[in-house]
Amino acid sequence: MNLARLAWTNLLRRPFRTVFTVAGVAAAVACFIALTGLVRGLERAWTDNLQRRGVDVIAVRRGAAELLAASFEAHTADQVRALPGVRDVAGELLRLVETVDGTEFDGGLLLVAGWSLDGYLGRQLRLQDGTAVTALAPEQALIGPMLAAGDAYRVGGDIRLLNRRFEVAGVLQPAGVMMSHAVIIPLSAMQRLIDLPGRINVLNIALEPEPNAWPALRPRLEREFPDLRFMPTDRVAQDVRLIRLWRGLAWGVSSLALVTGLVVVWNTMLMVVTERTREIGVLAAVGWPVRRITALLTLETLLVVTGGFGLGVLAGQGALFGLGRMPALRGFLDPAWSAAAGMEVGAVALGFALLGTLYPVRRAARLDPVAALRQE
Repeated sequence: MNLARLAWTNLLRRPFRTVFTVAGVAAAVACFIALTGLVRGLERAWTDNLQRRGVDVIAVRRGAAELLAASFEAHTADQVRALPGVRDVAGELLRLVETVDGTEFDGGLLLVAGWSLDGYLGRQLRLQDGTAVTALAPEQALIGPMLAAGDAYRVGGDIRLLNRRFEVAGVLQPAGVMMSHAVIIPLSAMQRLIDLPGRINVLNIALEPEPNAWPALRPRLEREFPDLRFMPTDRVAQDVRLIRLWRGLAWGVSSLALVTGLVVVWNTMLMVVTERTREIGVLAAVGWPVRRITALLTLETLLVVTGGFGLGVLAGQGALFGLGRMPALRGFLDPAWSAAAGMEVGAVALGFALLGTLYPVRRAARLDPVAALRQE
C-alpha cells in the first residue's frame, strides 16, 4: 500500500471526525471568500461605473465619511472646467432611495442620479428604448435595463421616488452593474426632490489625453479648492474611507473565521497523534524512518485542508453570488472573486495548517518505539 492510499484509509477510519474537520475548514474558507468578495465587488462596481462613463477624476466634499450626504455648490463645475488640462466636467447629485411602490423592487434601494443631460455624461448615454436623452423633461426619468427587465417599470409608466412620481421616458443600454439598476433624472429635478437647490455632491472630471495631465493639475486643484477631495478613478476604492473601513472589517472577520477553522485542524491532528501512539510505535518498530512517519501524518493534514479548501471555494462563491442578488445589495456590487485571490487563501490556509501540525507530527515521529508499543 502506497503512502497516499494509507493516509486516505486512515482518514476513513474515523469518517465523522474527518467530515467535521473538512466542514470546519470549508466554512472558514467560504466565509473568507464571501466577505472579502463582497467588498471587492463593491469596489469593482464603482470603479467600472466611473471608467465606463469616461471619468478620470472625481471630486467630493473633503472630510465627509458619507459621500452622498455632503454637498457643495454646483457652479464649482464651471470653475474646474476652466483650468488647463481639464477636458470636461459634469456635476452630479446622488441619493440612495428606497422603493415603496409595490413592485418586485419594493423595499430595495435604488441609486438615483441627477445629471445635466446636455453635459458630457448625458451625451454618452445610449437608450435601448424610449425618447432622445436631450429631450428629457423635469418630470421624466431614465431607468437601468435591470429595472425594466420585469414588469415593474416600463416606458410610459411611472416610478415613484421619495413620494414623487416620474414618467419613465427611456431604458438605458446595459453599462455595468450600478447603471443597470440606477435611475437618472435631470439635475434640477433632483435638487428640488431632495431640497438642495444649486448643490451637487460629486464632480466628474475628464482630463485631456496627455501623460502628465493629472500630476500637473492636482496641486492646483487642491490649492484652489481646499474643501474638495480629488481622487483618480483607479484609486477611488483605495481612497474612500468608508470602503477602507468595510474592507478592514471584512478581512478581520474572515481572517478570524479562517484561523478558527485551522485551529480545528490543529486540534484534530493532536488528537490523532495521541490516539494512534501505539500504531505509530508499530510503524517505527518495523523500520519506518522518521521522515516517512512525518510524511504520512502531513499527507493526512494536506488531504483534509485541500478537501476543505475545495468545498469552501464552491460554497463561498455560491454565497457571494447569492448575496449579490439580494434586494438590499442588488445593483451596488459586482460579485468579484479571482483565482489568484483563491490561491492566496489556499496558500495561507495550507501554511497555517502545516505550521500548526508541526508539533504533533514531530512528536509522533520521535516517539520511542518501545514506549509507544506499551501505550494503551
